[in-house]
Amino acid sequence: MNKPLTPHQKRNDIQGLRAIAIFGVLLFHLTPKRFINGFLGVDTFFVLSGYLMSSILSRESTIDSSVVKSFYIRRFKRIVPLYSIMLVILAVITPIVFLPSDVSHFITDMEWALPFAENMQNVLKQYDYWDEVFNSPVLLHAWSLGVEIQYYLIVPFIMIVARFGETRKLRMLVFLAFMGVSYTIHLFSSSTVSFGLLFARVWQFLTGSIFFELEGALEVDPTTTKQYETMDHEKLLDEDADDVSIEEGIPDLEIGKKPSLFHKNCATLLLDWTRKVTLMTGFLLLLGKDHQNWILSNEYVQKLIYYSFEIISLSETAAQTMHHFVYLFKEVKYITVYIGDLSYIIYLAHWPVIILYKYYMDLSDLTLQDMSLCLLTTLVISVLLHHSLERLFIASSTSVAVVFVSVVYAMIVVGLLMGGMQTLSDYAHPIGQTMEVSSAAPTTHSTGKTTISPANVTVPTATVIPLTTISTTTKKVEINPQEAIRWNQAQSKVVYFRNPEGCVRDYEAERWTGHLEEPQLRCVSTSNGTAKVLVMGNSYGYRAFPVLHRLFNGRYAQMRLFTRSTRVYLTKDPQSTKFAAREAIVVEKFQPDITFLIEKDSFKTLMKPIVGAVEEDEITKQIQAAIDVLSINSGTVVVDQQYLKPDFKDGMAYMIQKRLQQGKSFFDDLRIPRKDYESIHDNENKRMTTIKNENVIVNRVEEQLCPGEYCYFFNRDNLHSYYGDAASHLTTEGLTLLEPSYTEIIEDFLLRLQSRKSDVPEIRKLH
Repeated sequence: MNKPLTPHQKRNDIQGLRAIAIFGVLLFHLTPKRFINGFLGVDTFFVLSGYLMSSILSRESTIDSSVVKSFYIRRFKRIVPLYSIMLVILAVITPIVFLPSDVSHFITDMEWALPFAENMQNVLKQYDYWDEVFNSPVLLHAWSLGVEIQYYLIVPFIMIVARFGETRKLRMLVFLAFMGVSYTIHLFSSSTVSFGLLFARVWQFLTGSIFFELEGALEVDPTTTKQYETMDHEKLLDEDADDVSIEEGIPDLEIGKKPSLFHKNCATLLLDWTRKVTLMTGFLLLLGKDHQNWILSNEYVQKLIYYSFEIISLSETAAQTMHHFVYLFKEVKYITVYIGDLSYIIYLAHWPVIILYKYYMDLSDLTLQDMSLCLLTTLVISVLLHHSLERLFIASSTSVAVVFVSVVYAMIVVGLLMGGMQTLSDYAHPIGQTMEVSSAAPTTHSTGKTTISPANVTVPTATVIPLTTISTTTKKVEINPQEAIRWNQAQSKVVYFRNPEGCVRDYEAERWTGHLEEPQLRCVSTSNGTAKVLVMGNSYGYRAFPVLHRLFNGRYAQMRLFTRSTRVYLTKDPQSTKFAAREAIVVEKFQPDITFLIEKDSFKTLMKPIVGAVEEDEITKQIQAAIDVLSINSGTVVVDQQYLKPDFKDGMAYMIQKRLQQGKSFFDDLRIPRKDYESIHDNENKRMTTIKNENVIVNRVEEQLCPGEYCYFFNRDNLHSYYGDAASHLTTEGLTLLEPSYTEIIEDFLLRLQSRKSDVPEIRKLH
């Protein structure tokens, strides 16, 4: 057993818990797909904060205004100066790194982060971290600091109420009452509210308070009535007066995805492990009071941490890595304590470092080299600030800290009011720069399925030339960067567009089906021709409709668009089959002469492995049945096969725009070999070739999108992207590639319709 601690001695076990927690946070943010539940560490930090705040305030015989004032001053000096430094540095660096079109979200976050209210922005605007695909939230991590500060504002008053209980048992009952209300809010609120609202998190802070009281109950001599010890207020402001508050919280990653995308039962899992991690932290605090070194090296505690990290990472390998790290604590306790000392600055620095690096380098995932660089940068910043400014502010007078923070905040506010951040971003990213491209092969960085290569460029700041030389492996072309930037920027933001002239809302189809959602994706047009034309599918059919409408050029009696975002018809929709049934109704009622089925395989069903013989495969049978329904009620059925969808977080058009504005000029990495394309879609091709129906035309779009050895994602003559938003809808430039096959299909159909010939080849694949 260790010797008893003096009142102001740091507890190594708490510092060790901090080190483990911040290490988990770093792993989670560096490699979120492996440590997908790493943000559960926020529960540990909140419990530690509750425990430490109870410990600090318990030293007072009474909690009066002077004690509350001293408590607030201590928290202010510990948290706000470093926080303000982070904000002012980011207010300068982020606009330089971010494109002007991306700075607005950062500016909004800054406005909320200044008063420690980032968590309230998320709650009030119902932001979901995992769903914020298009944002680059450099200040996302400020949400937990907001929760911490808000708790510090109310904790003295909770303690005052609790002290009306003259015994520990009564005080714990008061805590339990508050906890019950808070946990009810946490349990029955939306995920956004339960994650970010203070009152949905208070129960975790008070869990720390409960365990502090339990610790005292185990130590108190029953013959004495002394429960609190008076402490000089100046000592409360001393650097080592308290074991430090835990300002760190762990935000979930915006780059990334909702945990449910990785684990089916994630919601239940997280709710269950939120409770377990909260209680486990409390028990470790209870044990660590008199057994600090035992806690850091005991094999049973190591096993407990091992299983916790296996849940956090859903990976035994990752858990073993953490297990070995914890085992080393037996030999490196002082390093662990030191990491605990750095934890607040590590938390402040690591997230912006990762986000800004990934943004500038066009990365979705980090390689080991990238992670090492981000980690090293974070540690260097943390060590330098810890041994300089952090200690300086803690030791300085209150007036020095207040003046410093006031000046920094004033600078940021003036910058916000004057539009300084937007102006700085505009200046840092002028349109139309001169670029000298190195002929050497650039270094590549992995981004999942493709690679991003930063160019070796020289950008004279004073010279603006309208044409820019762009290098590809096969040729150099001159393009107009201003036009390319504006074009790609516009295409990256397209959601809905104006339907072709004369195509009006389809009330008739609404009466047939009762379907009223997304009226923009449905319309009907009449003309003086004889053909009845139907375009169905999801948003990909909606995007193709204007092209088809233009190519028919009025040579139809009625042309109908009936589509719905994300839904699929060709295979079984795992989320809802209602729209597929409505599509069947429209085909039956309308009896079109030709039906175009153009849809994205939203659930990648067509690419799943084939089970048994292709003809007996269950998915193949679903395709055949779906096409037969169309064929019975339609003269000709045209099915577009899937086209490759580049896997980039913000979309291909945005990426090209971003590179141009950053002065980069190498784009040949934005492609995929034709053989890889064919390999990805091999199972789909095999299934489609087995379809037996004389009225079916299979439009193999890969022949148009990949005419050569490589499938390029953009037009190399003008840098117009073939793919628009993050969902990789084809842009107008991409749809142009499909026009020859659509034209051939339409002209052949109209010719056969005119000559009243109904014999169609068994199945034709267009090249």
